Amino acid sequence: MDNNILRLNIPPEPNLDPNTVCKTYPALTQRQYNLCRLYPDVVASAIQGIQVALYECQFQLKGHRWNCSSLEKKNKNPHASPLLGRGYKETAFAYAISAAGVTHQVAKACSLGKLKSCGCDMSLQGKAVIRNVQKKCKCHGMSGSCEIQTCWKATPEFREVGHRLKLKYNQAAKVQVSLLNAAFTRFKRIRKQYKRTDLMYYEKSPNYCDPNPDVDSPGTSGRLCNKTSNGVDNCETLCCGRGYNTLRVRRSERCNCKFHWCCYVLCDVCNYNEWVTLKPIFKENLQKHLVVH
Repeated sequence: MDNNILRLNIPPEPNLDPNTVCKTYPALTQRQYNLCRLYPDVVASAIQGIQVALYECQFQLKGHRWNCSSLEKKNKNPHASPLLGRGYKETAFAYAISAAGVTHQVAKACSLGKLKSCGCDMSLQGKAVIRNVQKKCKCHGMSGSCEIQTCWKATPEFREVGHRLKLKYNQAAKVQVSLLNAAFTRFKRIRKQYKRTDLMYYEKSPNYCDPNPDVDSPGTSGRLCNKTSNGVDNCETLCCGRGYNTLRVRRSERCNCKFHWCCYVLCDVCNYNEWVTLKPIFKENLQKHLVVH
């Protein structure tokens, strides 16, 4: 399966210019658009980083009522989502994993020599990536010996970054933030109580059971649940106490996705023939919920 991230018919090694990148990606602010015109190759890598982050976000939250799927819609900038304007725990996680995805992909593109505007001393943002930069080495010599080693710093696998951020999500702290003139001082005091790498939020999350466009929640109707689980994916929790059906279905979903610079992703299609439990939905919508493109 081929999904062109920028939704353009461009080759694997494109000549990225402002018209190719900046005018195609929706809902850029004027400042972002101006930066894009100056550094279109960097922005293209950043956009790919956001897509990598959304894919990982859906993996990490796949059993939760809000599972990041509403952020991945065609012709939509996920940062335009109303949920990202709130102070929820999920908002903190979405911003953290997005920042990590951008850092990861820009650093990767830079290390491959794909970007015109970065060098070896490039300053990176995204603590979850920076703190887990790994040293990798390759041996050179006769008959497999290691007489000479070439070593370099490499970004970690993004799945590892996702796991670490999910732990931060599970331990996220709810704080009180004053929006008065003293907000900055109060925020500094809050900061002293927590590490800079902790996730914080200040609003109680909605239950996400029903569709709610005000917070970009699609609801949980049609979601698969696990009736033997004691976790957040159990049927009682995921179906919000409204009952569920058990069906024998054949479903397809993207799997083993590999992101390539720039800007496309190749995925396998995994098929499953199994008994599933899911929150009741209308029969005519069943196939739409079970087949993931």
